[in-house]
Amino acid sequence: MHFEDEPPEPMVLKLPPLSDELAARMYELVQDFLEQYEHCYQYHIHRFYSERERERRELRAQMLFERTQQSLPLDDDPPF
Repeated sequence: MHFEDEPPEPMVLKLPPLSDELAARMYELVQDFLEQYEHCYQYHIHRFYSERERERRELRAQMLFERTQQSLPLDDDPPF
């Protein structure tokens, strides 16, 4: 069923088939792109987890420091 306010069917552009040379070159370019993307992705994943691990270690060190500060006797505390 076709209504007047509906857009017409999209037009399809008919192109001749690609030459084998052009298809092979396009395949190489896509492969190069995917390889570079994978390297970039791996780099960012590594950086993310390294940063998260560093932040976790800093937080743990800060918590340990605060705990040791709380357990140290103050100068004006009488000795046991």
